[in-house]
Amino acid sequence: MLTFVYRERQASWGIYVKLTAESSVGVDLPADAIRISPRLSVELAEAKLPADEVVFVLDGLRMVSRLIENAVPVGQVLVRVREVRIVLTDYQPEGLTAAIIGWAEIEFGISAPPFEVAYDGVAGRYNFKFPPIK
Repeated sequence: MLTFVYRERQASWGIYVKLTAESSVGVDLPADAIRISPRLSVELAEAKLPADEVVFVLDGLRMVSRLIENAVPVGQVLVRVREVRIVLTDYQPEGLTAAIIGWAEIEFGISAPPFEVAYDGVAGRYNFKFPPIK
């Protein structure tokens, strides 16, 4: 099990996401697993994320799914997100995407394409520019 902390701070407030997950290869998929790609699935039940924020984790895994499948050339890969901790005053859900990408880089030894983050003072939020999902 691996914990990854994503932090971004370019203004008086920032984004903080602490994500703990683990991966397994060649296991039977639980009924609640969500398929990301032909050989990659994710289970999020323990993470207790609001339904409208699950998509941010899914998008992050989709962005790196080919890299994960190349790093693990055989077998079904299951990512189990065990816990997500945030600080509500320092949070945007895009931080979940960044956190799962960072976690995957360490867990699977991959190098994800870079993404950009810029603070928009007028809008009072961070703008993320992630690579396209392929």
